[in-house]
Amino acid sequence: MLFHPLSIAVILTDAVSCYFLFAAFSSSIRVLLQDGEADEQESPLSVIREESISRNGRFILLLQCLSLLFMLFGISLVFPPILTGIMCGTGVLQISGETAVQMLLVKICTLLVLHVWYLIDRAKQELPAGKMDMAAAKAMLCSVPFVFLSVWLTVKTLWVMNMGQSGDCCTLAYGAAADGSSVNLNLWLTLLGGSTLVLFLFGAGAGKRNPIPIQLFAVLAGGVLWGLAATVCLDYFFSAYYYGVSQHHCLWCLFLPGNYGVGYLFFFVLALVLSQSSALFVNGRIAMSQGELVKWTGMKRQQSGMLIIAGIFVYFLLTLLPVLLWKIQHGVWTV
Repeated sequence: MLFHPLSIAVILTDAVSCYFLFAAFSSSIRVLLQDGEADEQESPLSVIREESISRNGRFILLLQCLSLLFMLFGISLVFPPILTGIMCGTGVLQISGETAVQMLLVKICTLLVLHVWYLIDRAKQELPAGKMDMAAAKAMLCSVPFVFLSVWLTVKTLWVMNMGQSGDCCTLAYGAAADGSSVNLNLWLTLLGGSTLVLFLFGAGAGKRNPIPIQLFAVLAGGVLWGLAATVCLDYFFSAYYYGVSQHHCLWCLFLPGNYGVGYLFFFVLALVLSQSSALFVNGRIAMSQGELVKWTGMKRQQSGMLIIAGIFVYFLLTLLPVLLWKIQHGVWTV
């Protein structure tokens, strides 16, 4: 699978991102080494380094986003027809072992770290030269191990994915039905409702008041908990109304054309809520440390709060609408 055109595109995307990462890493080290030298901070060379970090970091973020989207597209649609006995992404992950799961998790973490850097760098642009340069450089350096690990796991996943291998994703999907009985669905539905309430209470109008630490941590924790609960509830409850069967616990089938590729919409919504929860938290912390950015970060926090609410609304629209259609068509609420 390493020489498939899509695999080559992923590897090239990661390779180019590593090129920009080396440049950003070098500039970040130089910024850290000149800490405390006020004259050097304002020199033209210092400005060029800061601009280099900002420009290269944006390229890295964009390329890592593309790499994750390419892998999602490959695992859900491109690779299954090539592999024997595979119908969806579950079988692809089965053949790849734990490597593919680790790769996806690390890629998501990489994008979150890069997103935090982007938020710091964006706020730095609103300040006089020299302010928050150290914070932006440190955030960029924090992303380096994540990017390298992401690239390594991507190559490893594509390497172990042999086109001659066979699997049986249906056995895994329906075999998970027995394990599904151990999932406390009422608990997860309660957590979904509770985290939704927290995000509505602290997210709506977040930019209209001064940030409070407990409010910021509540939004961040609520966003993470909402993402977990939304994923579990989608897998063990709401997805049944798309499949028409109650024992098919497979999120990857939602990416298939037969289900209108709705899995991509769910992925986008989950990514939106999680990213904007972290954005609200980071911008709030910036406002607490940089008083001159209170108004600017307030606008950004208000924007993040509205995007969180919009994402939650889309999620419930995509999950509850099939339930209502099932009730209309079959006269019962359960599948």
